[in-house]
Amino acid sequence: MPLVVLDVETTGFSNNDRIVEISAITLDPETLETVEEYDTLVNPERDVAADVSEIHGLTAAILEAAPTFSEIAPAIVRRLNSSFLVAHNQAFDVRFLRNEFQHIGGEFDAGIPICTYQLTGLKLETACLEFGVEIEGAHRALVDARATAEILRRVFSDKSQLRAMLEEYTVVRCAVHSEDVMIRTLRRENTELGANLARAAKSPWQDPLRDYRYALNLALDDGEITESEWMELESLRKSLGLSRGEAEEQHRILFERAHAAVVRDEYVSPTEEKMLLKMATNLGLQYEPPEREDATRALFIGMTVCFTGSGQGMLERRSMIQMAEEKGISVKGGVSRQIDLLVAADVSSFSSKTRKARELGKPVMSAVDFLQLVGRI
Repeated sequence: MPLVVLDVETTGFSNNDRIVEISAITLDPETLETVEEYDTLVNPERDVAADVSEIHGLTAAILEAAPTFSEIAPAIVRRLNSSFLVAHNQAFDVRFLRNEFQHIGGEFDAGIPICTYQLTGLKLETACLEFGVEIEGAHRALVDARATAEILRRVFSDKSQLRAMLEEYTVVRCAVHSEDVMIRTLRRENTELGANLARAAKSPWQDPLRDYRYALNLALDDGEITESEWMELESLRKSLGLSRGEAEEQHRILFERAHAAVVRDEYVSPTEEKMLLKMATNLGLQYEPPEREDATRALFIGMTVCFTGSGQGMLERRSMIQMAEEKGISVKGGVSRQIDLLVAADVSSFSSKTRKARELGKPVMSAVDFLQLVGRI
């Protein structure tokens, strides 16, 4: 029964908030050495609170192409079920994980987790200082999970104490009712797992096709596959007994999963388009971006607009409305067929207004573009 160190980042702190990033580090129960690191951004299917976004730096634009929790749940279950859960302030992580499983109709019982916050009595950054653990970029799931794992090692430098203590805890029991196994992950730019691709052969899938796709996903962490990574992938392909055709099919599947995630909101942002183009090029695939509509067309007197969001170029709502009305633009509080344009703080927003505007075929313009154009009327 391994130990799995968990950390999550969220859209906010209420029970209605969702997970935006999750990391799970599997540790050997005897040595506490890292066996595997799993890390991915998660599309929360709702907006991130502006004040919370300032803490972890994640916005709708960053999260829009990430898999949803329902898509990664099988991968989470593979790692957590029958494992001892470890977290710093475990009540927070467990609450959000339980809510996510409830949201998709899954089952989750955290058992009795190991909480390094309770063991040390210190907040994470303070505990790192106390135990001499380096931490750079706090409030990033993988960084915090690695720090928590290292604190656990420092607390239990005597492994016999750990074995005795484990008798006080119980393992996680979780399940998800899905035949699909989502291999694709999406990590923050420049996040390194620090693992060699051959480690993927020890992944929890124990299936050659999935193991290869898992390794392929790891190689694409930084957006490109280097020559040395291709050599490792080729060696792995041979060791798994896969033909070149079978491996190439996994390239196509991985790209199709990424493309499906990008287009599910019926909007392909410039960032997503660039990501898909780079991914296709690295995987040896052809991809033609869709023609982009010009959402920054000129504004006109008498048009009807609606505003949504805050921050990122948005002035105070009252000021935006006043500015629009002074230029002869009508402002509505909601999105309907009668509006001509939705102005959003973030055009990648998951807000209900943005979704409805796209469903109705209404253009969505950034607040920055709107402020630039409104002065031309």
